[in-house]
Amino acid sequence: MHELRSTLLEDKLGIKSFLNSFLAPEFMRILKQDSGVLVTLENGLVKKTVRGFNHSGLRYYNPEEMVNREIKALQTVRGIKGIQKFIKRTSEDTFYSEYMPGPCLYYLKDKLNDSFFDALTKNTNECNKRGVYRIGQHRRDFLILPDGKPGIIDFGNVLFEDDPMADIPFLNQVAVCYSYLRIQSLRRRYT
Repeated sequence: MHELRSTLLEDKLGIKSFLNSFLAPEFMRILKQDSGVLVTLENGLVKKTVRGFNHSGLRYYNPEEMVNREIKALQTVRGIKGIQKFIKRTSEDTFYSEYMPGPCLYYLKDKLNDSFFDALTKNTNECNKRGVYRIGQHRRDFLILPDGKPGIIDFGNVLFEDDPMADIPFLNQVAVCYSYLRIQSLRRRYT
């Protein structure tokens, strides 16, 4: 099993030329668009606009509540390596965060080594220790950064330790178990 290195990633996945092609300041690129969310890359930052009611996995939230929740999550986990950083809020339904370069697991065809998933587990456990439990665990939310380490994006679908929903017996523990099982499922798929 080969080790992922930034040079291998750049050569194999074309990350360097890909990034250089659209990080020009005048360029805007749509990263994700659906009925409720528009995510674009503007001037090297990720701009997320929540356009309608969204489902968090447990209940529906209006755009302002969704943005509040994601900003709270990003501020709570700030400082954990491999997690995007909140930059600024520009309106009740829009905020900017750090752009993290690298392909997501969804598009990966190669195998990864166990150390990638060990680091991903460590990052997720650190989020859990800070009271942020990720419910959304999609392959598009996990990146392979240029240094070969994992990156985690999209904290819109989370449960907080202090949420009223967290009073449901064992719900936090179920979220922790789900995170662990999801990472183990990804490990089996990609190693």
